[in-house]
Amino acid sequence: MFKQIFIVNRAYLSYRNNSMIVKNDAGATPICLDDIDIVIIENQQTTLTSSLLSHLALANIVVIFVDERHIPSALSLGLYKNSRTAKIQRSQINLSKPKYNL
Repeated sequence: MFKQIFIVNRAYLSYRNNSMIVKNDAGATPICLDDIDIVIIENQQTTLTSSLLSHLALANIVVIFVDERHIPSALSLGLYKNSRTAKIQRSQINLSKPKYNL
């Protein structure tokens, strides 16, 4: 299951070892890029590194920036999307029904 990451407090977001590192007053938390579907930045004091934005785009992870009224104001998408989500959805649709031994 993919995670939707909401950044609501001031934070510093960076990239390391295929993970997004979220640094704030509470410490640093790594989140594996393979587990992320979308990142929503709701705090205008959040800082992102260009390396993180590049790796998020390569991993086909959407980043949405919202304004002070919580309305989306910008969107970051990768130019060369992979089909990770579509592949997973197709494989789930094609799963056979479980067979029970009666």
